[in-house]
Formats: sequence, C-alpha cells, structure tokens
Amino acid sequence: MKKRFFVWLTLFFAFSQINAQSSYNEEQPILTIEDTEIPVSDFLYLYAKNYEEESDAYALESLEEYYELFVKFKLKVFEAKQQGLHEEEAFIKEFTTYRSQLAAPYLTDSKVTDQLLREAHERLQFEVSAAHILIRVDAGAQPEDTLAAYNKIEEIRQKALAGENFSQLAAKYSEDPSAKKNKGELGYFTALQMVYPFENAAYNTSIGNISEPIRTRFGYHILKVNDKRPAKGEVEVAHILVRSNGQNSDAAEKKIQEIHKKILAGGDWEQLCKQFSEDPNSKNKGGVLRPFSAGMMIAPFSEAAFALQNPGDISEPVKTNYGWHIIKLIEKKLPGSFEEMKPEIERKIKRDTRNNMPRRVFVDKLKAELNFNLNQKVKKELMVAIDSSLLKGQFKKTSDNDLGNGVLFTLKDDYRVEAAQFLDYIKSNQRPQRNIALQQYLSQLLEAFIDQKIIDYEDAHLAEKYPEFENVEQEYYEGLLLFEIMENEVWNKAVEDSIGLRKYFEDNRDKYTWGKRLKTVIFDASDKKVLNKASKMYETGIFPTAEPKKVIPMQHGSLQWGDTILQEVDQVLSLLKKDTNLFVKLECGFVKKEEKNLADLRLEKVLAYFYAKNLDSAKILETVTQKQKPIDADLKGGQMIFTFYTNSPTELATVMNRKNPLALQVSLKEFEQEADTLPKGVAWQKGVYTYAEDDRYYKMYVNEAIPGAPKTLNQTRGQVISDYQNYLEEQWIETLRNQYKVVEKVEVLEKIAKAKRK
Repeated sequence: MKKRFFVWLTLFFAFSQINAQSSYNEEQPILTIEDTEIPVSDFLYLYAKNYEEESDAYALESLEEYYELFVKFKLKVFEAKQQGLHEEEAFIKEFTTYRSQLAAPYLTDSKVTDQLLREAHERLQFEVSAAHILIRVDAGAQPEDTLAAYNKIEEIRQKALAGENFSQLAAKYSEDPSAKKNKGELGYFTALQMVYPFENAAYNTSIGNISEPIRTRFGYHILKVNDKRPAKGEVEVAHILVRSNGQNSDAAEKKIQEIHKKILAGGDWEQLCKQFSEDPNSKNKGGVLRPFSAGMMIAPFSEAAFALQNPGDISEPVKTNYGWHIIKLIEKKLPGSFEEMKPEIERKIKRDTRNNMPRRVFVDKLKAELNFNLNQKVKKELMVAIDSSLLKGQFKKTSDNDLGNGVLFTLKDDYRVEAAQFLDYIKSNQRPQRNIALQQYLSQLLEAFIDQKIIDYEDAHLAEKYPEFENVEQEYYEGLLLFEIMENEVWNKAVEDSIGLRKYFEDNRDKYTWGKRLKTVIFDASDKKVLNKASKMYETGIFPTAEPKKVIPMQHGSLQWGDTILQEVDQVLSLLKKDTNLFVKLECGFVKKEEKNLADLRLEKVLAYFYAKNLDSAKILETVTQKQKPIDADLKGGQMIFTFYTNSPTELATVMNRKNPLALQVSLKEFEQEADTLPKGVAWQKGVYTYAEDDRYYKMYVNEAIPGAPKTLNQTRGQVISDYQNYLEEQWIETLRNQYKVVEKVEVLEKIAKAKRK
C-alpha cells in the first residue's frame, strides 16, 4: 500500500514539473537589460498588435522573428532613458499632449455621447424651415430681469396662438436685429447649425405649430416651424478637367467640347480622362472625386453635379474658376449611415453646447463612485467671505481673515482638497463680469473647480483602472522615445555625415547601377494623317511654333527707331532668351529695288542689337530681304517680320491641335529596363516604332539607348541614405549589446507557442 502510494506521489510531482516547465507567467521577465526586467506581457501585447491576425500567429518561428525586433526596440528605449531624453521639455510637452487625447474618451460618459451622436444623425436626415422671435436677456441676469423677459415672450406667444400673424409679431417685437428685414424667417437649416436648445425646439415642434419659450444664451425665443423636408445628402462624381486662364480660354473651351463629343459618341471615359484631364489627383483614377454634399464644392460644379439624375449621366461642359469640366454621376446618396457620418458629427458636437452634457453626467457618476463629500460649513464660509471684488476680477486673499483654512471636500475618504486650493483657482480663473450676481458667479467657479479636481483624480488613476489604457500609454511613450533616439543616433547622422555616406557608397558601389535606359519622344495621334504630318515636321529638326509672327511697320526711307519699334524688338528678344528651344527667322521687306540696301541695313541693325544684348547667334535661324507689295501708304518702306520656330517636340501638339484639340499629344519619356515595360513591338534599342492602341495611333522615337552603368551618388542619394541608415543602426545596436548586460529569455518563446496552440 505504501509502495503504491509512493509511486503515485512520484508520478504526481513528475507531471506537475512537466506542466510547470511548459507554462509561463505573463509577469515573469522575457528580457533583462542591466537591472531592468521586461515582462512577458509587454512582448505579448506588441506581438498581438502586429501578428495576431496572421495565419502563423504564435508559431515558434514567428515569435522568434519578432523577438529579435523586440530586443532591439527595448535596447533603443533603454538607451534613450540613459541619455535623459524622457526628461527633456519638448518630449514631456509632446507626450502630455498625446496622453490628454488618449485619456479624453475615458473622462466622459460614452453612453450619453453615443445618444447625442445618434440623435444628431437622425436629425441630419431632415432640414427644417422656421421663423423665430427673440427677447434678449443675459445668461447671468438677475432673477427679476429673467422673469420679465419670460413674461414678455409668453405674452407674444399667446398672441401668436390666438391667430395673430407670426411674421408681423416678429417684425414688431423681436429683438433679433435682422427681424425687421426678414420678419424672423431663418430659412432651411439642419442639425448642428443652431444652438442645441433651439435645435431641440425646431425638431420637436410640428409643422405649423409654435414652440414653448426656449432659453438660450441669447435670451428667450419662440419659433414657428414652416416646413420639414428630406436632406439632399451626398453625390459622388467623376470629372475631366481642362484648365483655363485668360490666355488659353478659347482653346480650353474648344478642347472640352471635343472631349464631350467623343464621350457622347461612346468614347471610353477612363481612357479619355487619363489622356486629356488636367487634374493630376484624379486623372489616373477615372476622374473620381470624394463624395460631397451641397455647399462643399464651388457653386457651378455642385449645381451641375446635383442636377444629374442617374448613375452614368454626363453633364454639359461646366465653367468654373479652375477651368472647364465634364461631370459624370457615379452615385447619389442620402445622408450616410451612422458609422459613416459619426466622425464629422463628433467634430461638430465638440464645438456645441451639448458637448458639456456627457462630462456633466460623468462627473456626477464619479462623485458617487468616489464618495464625494462636500464640507458645507467651509463652503458657506467661502460664499459669505468672498466679496464683490470677484466681479471685477480683482479678488485677493488677505492675511486678516481665515479664508482657505479647512478641507473643502474629500474623495474616497483619504483624498483631501483644501479650501486654499479653491482660492488659488479663483485667482487664476476670475474674470471681470457683467450682468451676473456675485453668488451665481461664485457658484459657477466652485462647480467648475470641483469638476476639474474630480476629473484630475480620475485621470491620475486611469492606468490602474483600465489595463488597455496603460498599454497604449506605454506604447506611445516608448514610441516617442524611439523616434527621438533614432533621429539623434541614426537618421540625422546618415544625412549629415557626408564623408561616411560617400565611403559607404564607394564600398557598396555594385548595389547601385542603372539598367538599360531609353530616351524617347512619343506621338499620340487621332489618325494616321495627323501622325504622319507631325512626324515629318519633327524629323526636320526645327519647325514652326504656335507663337504668332511679330510684324513691325517701318518708316519709309529711315533707319531711325522710335520707342515703339524698340519695345517690339525687345519683346522678341525676351521670348528668345526665355525659351531655350525657340529660334527666329528675320525678314525685312522692300518695295523698290533701290530700297533693298536699306532693308539689309535694317536687318544688320536688328542683329547688332540682339548681339549687343548677348543673344546667342544660333538663335537666328535665317535673315531674308524680299520685295513685297505695299499694304498702304504708310508702309512703302516695307515691314519687318519675325517668324518663330522651335525644336521642342511638345510644341507640335499646340500647332497640330488648332482645329482639333485632341489631334495630337506629345510626351518625352525615359524607360528603364528593370522598372518599365515597353509598348508591344518596341525593342530596347534606338529606332522609330509605330503602333496603335484604343483607336489612337502612336509613333515612338527612341533617340538614345543608354547601356547599364554605375549610378553616381547624386543619382541614387535617397537609396544610399536609406541603406546607410540601416548600416548605422546595426552598428549602433551592436555597440549597445556590448555596452549593457542583456539577458534574453528565448526559452519562454517555446512555452508561449505551446500554450497558444492548445
């Protein structure tokens, strides 16, 4: 019997030992740096955030891979603290700001907040048309003044209920300055546009009825609801934009009209958008814009968009300040779902008086939870002793009274708030007041002080109360430290250490090379005739430009230039200097044979003037004197004509598109063999290639084929800096490992893997 019992006991302890060896405690250390122990819970929290949704989550290989990153992360944070970065003013300020944002949802009543959000969403489904009458009274007015205002608005209300015309009553009695003109009419409005009490009355009063008196910060109102209608909601559209300014307005209009014709004839919207739209943010996405509601977009665009009825409908070209648009309706939506509209509603409520309601409810709950106990005796002493200097914003505690002695209130029995703290609060927050009684103002200050102290107490204990808050707080704290230390030790060094960067580049030059590249000019034409004409012009090397000729009438028989002629010549000179691709042909006409010599002298004078102004002689394409018929009596000596030419391929599009804005598109493009795909039929070598796609005709001139070659540092500086940063980081991590005692508990990972697989 004893032997059997001994065997059983031995097996029990053996199994217990095996179980103990295969389990782990989340508070046991998984990493130690010097004397700092980092618990398993820290590792698991960060791992879960990054890997829990992965198919191989908690596999040993995955855990080991992340553990390497975790050790490096914690080493960097440890070093940041050793350097005292967490004590720097800038760090403390940034962390405090973030923590306040993080704590905010924990310091309000989320249920009340949700109710307000849903109420606003429901109301946003409708617009209300109403008229109102206002009798003014200050928020802090004496009771007798408040009562007088109430009686007056109630008297007006009774007149309206008895059948008197509301508009006439508003014009006669309302103290809203605009009432004399608009007779109290407010037009249509929706939720979150009026103060909350007024909004409540508008939505809770039936059409044709008159509300009870409403108190707002402006005074007492009554309102009459004229109508309620569904809100318009949102519209989603795509557009094609052709930009327009004073110089190209006619060309832009012609171009948009041609695009519109192609769309109506069945042209592919996305292809036309990609090809011709001048909105860089949307052209490659089919022109699609974010959904918008009435009033969010410029008026002509918004009106045209909302006028479209069915998905796929196309507008006529629409002119706005940005240019010409063609609009395509994608979808019309009534006001969105609660989840869709929630972020925007939250932003608006924060600027509204209803934003105080969740906080008020929350503080009242905390008072009960924290056993709030107000010392009525001390409160009474304060209320009696504080004099009217408070209303002037000049109250000071004097040494000849006992103000500030005693406990004003307690929380959880052991947390005491002294009356002196309230006096300090008054000193910092008092402001001169008008139209409010002393006791009322003092009560407001006391309530605000108590609320703040209770919120501060709760804020200080959030990490104890909410583990998830503690985790996120620590995550950001360490993340901010990581950013600071990485910026100091790695990122800035990589950018500023030009000698080290150059050496790293030279040591790793084989990593930075070009693939084979092609420099091309691509013509995209509406038909073969246009393509052939453009090709012939391009192949001449220099061809006419869209720049109009400059014609200068010359005085008969004279070489003298007045200011007018000089200004004209200066304009030509300015154009040639501004555009490096521009050339000019000079012509000077003459009528009689003996005047040819004068025409030659005029050309020489223009050339001499150009060269004196440092114009390159290569910009002068040709000079010609030629006989011409006189245009009128003042031009017997002929004309001087400047004709412009260019070697810029893109200028051909301007020339060719005079009649048809879509005739020709010209682009200069560089292809790299490792990164780009060539159009079908185009080889990675010099040559001229033609092909067709989507009813358009193309010719690609491969003018230069550049073989693969090493890149210079300037050509790949961004990539080298990134690689050098990684190099510096690895070197730094190795230094930290040697500098500090690091104990890695990798055996815990296997226990985690086994436990999570169960």
